[in-house]
Amino acid sequence: MRKFYHTVISAEFFFAVFLFVGYFKEVVNFPIDLAAVFLAFTILAVLKRLYFLPHISKVYFLPVGLILLFMMYLIFGYFYSPNIIAAQEKVLKIIVLTIPAAILPFFILNKKENVRRLADSIVVISAFSALAILPVAINSISGVGFVGYGDGNYQGLARLTGAGLVFLAFYHFNETKRSSDRIGYSILILIFSFVLLSTGSRMPIIALGILVIYYLATSIKVFKHSLYMKKEVKPIIGLLILLVPFLTVAINKGYFSTVFNRFEILFSDGGGTSAAERVHRFDSSLSMWGDRPIAGNGTGSFGYLYNGTNQNDYPHNIVLELLVENGLIGLILFIFLITQVLYFLIKVKSQKLYSPLLTACVFFLVYFFINAMVSGDINSNRMFFASISILLTSCILMLDRNKEKISKTY
Repeated sequence: MRKFYHTVISAEFFFAVFLFVGYFKEVVNFPIDLAAVFLAFTILAVLKRLYFLPHISKVYFLPVGLILLFMMYLIFGYFYSPNIIAAQEKVLKIIVLTIPAAILPFFILNKKENVRRLADSIVVISAFSALAILPVAINSISGVGFVGYGDGNYQGLARLTGAGLVFLAFYHFNETKRSSDRIGYSILILIFSFVLLSTGSRMPIIALGILVIYYLATSIKVFKHSLYMKKEVKPIIGLLILLVPFLTVAINKGYFSTVFNRFEILFSDGGGTSAAERVHRFDSSLSMWGDRPIAGNGTGSFGYLYNGTNQNDYPHNIVLELLVENGLIGLILFIFLITQVLYFLIKVKSQKLYSPLLTACVFFLVYFFINAMVSGDINSNRMFFASISILLTSCILMLDRNKEKISKTY
């Protein structure tokens, strides 16, 4: 209970709520914007921590500088955008939502314990969300439809539930050695899986499927005509064996019909209205990028170029969005951010460092990157930029800790 209390009054918890509250704040009906409230709580908690422990790793400076350079270039795109109204709205969200999401982890995560607490916070928020929606998901057997927050934000529910599953399965469940904890985590994973499949959203399910397949494939080695499995993957195998009969029973009772129907449409001729619309946006984006390939057409310009309105629209693909609005320069700066992540991951791997928490942080990033490739814009995908910073800090902390251990042996 004490651990739970310290989690929910921490900077890590406030930050996690700030990241995800946009998915469900409309159903809370709070008179003040909850994203602003929890951003303020996060900043106050960070300032308090810095007052008592005024230390930030120097290694953080380069990643923070690259992130700010990327964001500043996006803001600069306002000055040559043909859609000033949409550009103002988008730039404002970049300043008050996306930049804090990308930068705050460097001030919050100064120790491995902070990363653990952030992972705990994401699972706690996902659990409250899933348990609150569970009665609605159970009643969804009565007909075909989406399950989501309020009037139907099923994508937000699916993304948050999937994010919770990443940390719950690949970190909490995998790391604990106590049977009682594993039983509790297994029950939560069953609930999360049921809610996720009930939403009707496809991409979070596809993203999680890719992660599970990759995790299993890289955990099996062939040596002298024999298969060997890493011991840390065995709990996940057991979990999957538990999931199969549970989901089979649910399917036989008529649950998850919406998501199955949507997958059937996706793989039929044309892929359905949603897929066809995205393909059209992708094709149009490449044509728009061809008009101004270097600097792009300006931040917030896609909606004006695509449908001739001042509304803030987007191609539902973060790479194409950057190309259309910010050109090759924007994409190159984006690639620099990804290169930073790969650099630190290679350093971690070269020193043969491993932890379930780091694996979960990697999967958290990949999960949101896959989603960002087919849905949302830069601001609605700010969780992806936060995941970059979370993974970078996790790698840096792990390398620093290993460096200290080596120095103590001499």
